[in-house]
Amino acid sequence: MHVVAAVLDVDKIYSVEQNLTLNLYIVFQWLDPGLAHSEPGVIVRELDEVWNPRLTIANTQRHWANSKADVEISPQGLVTYRLHVFGDFSQPMELHDFSQDSHIF
Repeated sequence: MHVVAAVLDVDKIYSVEQNLTLNLYIVFQWLDPGLAHSEPGVIVRELDEVWNPRLTIANTQRHWANSKADVEISPQGLVTYRLHVFGDFSQPMELHDFSQDSHIF
């Protein structure tokens, strides 16, 4: 399993509630030799039509997916699932000011 995630935007930070609103783009890839095929290029299937690992985004309070639940399958059986997510995520933090700190956000 290979996962790449990018934070596209941080919309809000709620320090008292210790959560934030994020816009995320995540790419999941895994190899399933049983899905190898002889078609030229990738084929597209629904996520629930193929075996997939149980994918969970931790610390999610609520979120919305802004993408189809489709996967691309290469001739070698490499499965690619792209997920665009927007939502609220919790992140307990212990924030303290230190005398030498400077913060740029």
